Amino acid sequence: MKEELIERGGRTLLQLREGLLTLTFDPPLRVDWSVFRDSSHPAGDITTAYVTFDFGMTYEILPIFTKNNGWGYNGVNKDSTIEEVIVSVIRYDLFHAFTHYQGDPNYTHLHWALYGNLKDNVTIHEDSDLIFD
Repeated sequence: MKEELIERGGRTLLQLREGLLTLTFDPPLRVDWSVFRDSSHPAGDITTAYVTFDFGMTYEILPIFTKNNGWGYNGVNKDSTIEEVIVSVIRYDLFHAFTHYQGDPNYTHLHWALYGNLKDNVTIHEDSDLIFD
């Protein structure tokens, strides 16, 4: 396998909002990523991202894109930038870790690890669109 580094990036997260829910990180959460392309893969060009959180955990997002096919995930497609894909996956996994039922079969070791490492640093706010007199 021959991997080529094609992008590095990162973000510091203070808040994430999805619908009426907001996750607030205190202290802010730093997330960095490195993206590699493997042009020798039998399926064509495979792009893999390695995402690292400031508490030391790294996980792999595979594949982001293949040569002839976009990976549809959480509103992204083959025309999305690599950063848009990565941020979308991180957002999904953080919200899943903190706002979904932990008995859900899709609640994986990744979500348990995020929850366990960040539970003391995350506050969940739920905005209400209900107005009472």
